[in-house]
Amino acid sequence: MSAKASKVQNVDDPFLIEAIAAVEALEIAINCGFRDIILEGDALTVIKRFLNSEEDRSTIAYQTEEGRMKISNFLKCKIQQCPRSCNEAAHFLQNLF
Repeated sequence: MSAKASKVQNVDDPFLIEAIAAVEALEIAINCGFRDIILEGDALTVIKRFLNSEEDRSTIAYQTEEGRMKISNFLKCKIQQCPRSCNEAAHFLQNLF
C-alpha cells in the first residue's frame, strides 16, 4: 500500500486531477515492482475511461492512454470505484496542502 499527496498547478478539472493521480499511482506500483494491483478511485468517470478500450476524446484522453499503457506492465490489475467515504485517507492528505 502506498500514498502520495501533491498539488497539481493550474488544473481546475477534478476529473483530470483524479486521472493524473491514477497514472501516478500506477507509476509508483511499477517502480515498487508490484505485479498484482488493485487501483481504486472515487471518480466513476475516470474509472470507466480506464476500463473502456475505445478511443477516448475527453479532457483526460492523454492520461487515459498513459494509464492503459502502464496497466500492461502488471500481471493482474483490478480497477474499481470506491465510495468517496472509502477514500478518506487520500482526501485527508489532499487537505494538508
